[in-house]
Amino acid sequence: MATLDHEVPIRTDTVFHVASVSKEFTAEVIALLVLADALSFEHPVQPYLSWVPDLGYVVMVCHLVHRTSGLRGQ
Repeated sequence: MATLDHEVPIRTDTVFHVASVSKEFTAEVIALLVLADALSFEHPVQPYLSWVPDLGYVVMVCHLVHRTSGLRGQ
């Protein structure tokens, strides 16, 4: 069920809000890339995420993992 309170079923076009759940998966993928020497926690994220604005400081991968980047969550 998409919502138990209103007995709305899940359909093929049901949208799921996964923001809170996706953080752990993203952090795990980053950890795997670091272990494979394909990424460093000290790399700036702007080359990988062009939408990250200039905040007056360098946002690094470790900031995203620890949620200390100063970027809004949504």
